[in-house]
Amino acid sequence: MQRKLKKTHTYYHQTANGQAQLYYFAGMMLSGFVLAFGSFAIGANIDLWGIDNREFFGCLTAGTIGALVSVMARIGSGQFRLDYDVGRRYPIFLGALRPVIGGIFGLALYFAVTSSLLDLFKLPTDANQRFYFLLVIAFLAGFSERWARDTLLSFGGASTAPAPQKTAEATKAAVG
Repeated sequence: MQRKLKKTHTYYHQTANGQAQLYYFAGMMLSGFVLAFGSFAIGANIDLWGIDNREFFGCLTAGTIGALVSVMARIGSGQFRLDYDVGRRYPIFLGALRPVIGGIFGLALYFAVTSSLLDLFKLPTDANQRFYFLLVIAFLAGFSERWARDTLLSFGGASTAPAPQKTAEATKAAVG
């Protein structure tokens, strides 16, 4: 009897986590589409003063895509756990934040690299090579928030000491 209860318990938790992942994914895709279409609409109609539209919106989109790929890889590997007993809205909200955070990190590294504030990377002089280089950096920033944060902190000489330990509950709900 205990074995059947344990098996049922495990099945319930796996199913509930899978359901939460679907809601998270829905929020993530909704936010990703809004960012992509918004970027396209704004980039096609408005010239950003002093900023290359292609680089700016390309890095925003690459950071967003990096965040999406990161989560999809974690879900596919079975290493993505969510707090599933909080209802539907919370995973959707968290999912919607992930592409936004990826896009912000993509833009932050874009500005840090192009302004020479961050001299870890030498920008190519050819316009197309520069664009593709920036897209890769922005994608990596969106894919790995920790890498982006550590890279951004490195230019100021700030310490990259590990963050304080999270509680088990916060770790289950954490994303990225």
